[in-house]
Amino acid sequence: MKTLQIGELRIDVLSETEHCYMPVSFLFNDLTREDMARNSDWLDSAFLDPSGWQIGIAFQAYVIRTGG
Repeated sequence: MKTLQIGELRIDVLSETEHCYMPVSFLFNDLTREDMARNSDWLDSAFLDPSGWQIGIAFQAYVIRTGG
């Protein structure tokens, strides 16, 4: 579990799945290879696999604790 502490605020990340690749159509049914290429400059290979036409995703939740 990852934790971020800011003063009395504490944020815990609860990961169900750290990282996995899914077919692009799982989330973006209309995404084209041209769309993917246009955004490849800010998405690295952890999030985008154009050769396999897949997108990297993680399943997680956040627990936010305040001082009270």
